[in-house]
Amino acid sequence: EIPEDLLGGPDPLPRPLVVDLNGDGQLEVVACTHAHSLQVLQPARAGRAGDGFAGAGVLAEVSLLPAASRVAAGRRPVALGHGFLDPAPRDLVHRPRKQVLVVVTDGLAVLCFDHNLRLLWEQALDGH
Repeated sequence: EIPEDLLGGPDPLPRPLVVDLNGDGQLEVVACTHAHSLQVLQPARAGRAGDGFAGAGVLAEVSLLPAASRVAAGRRPVALGHGFLDPAPRDLVHRPRKQVLVVVTDGLAVLCFDHNLRLLWEQALDGH
């Protein structure tokens, strides 16, 4: 059981993902923030970098707020997922596969981002 204060209090965020977004063989950490953004972080490489934890660098960040209004109501991330849009190729030699990220907000908006955090599409699930 994870203590509530580590999960962000009464408004917890989705758990971060550890995934190879761009198919380069390197894992990235994808995390939502309380500032209504999505971040891709580069974990520190293996090895001793001093005492304690080594910081992760931010590779990319995108706001989950609508571009036109920047209103935060209904834009808190509640679910985060990843996957492929296309089926796995059958041949043995193929290009690296790029994954997408999907975020669901508390206002029932579903946002799909490519591996570079470019918004591919957004859909409201509340019927509006």
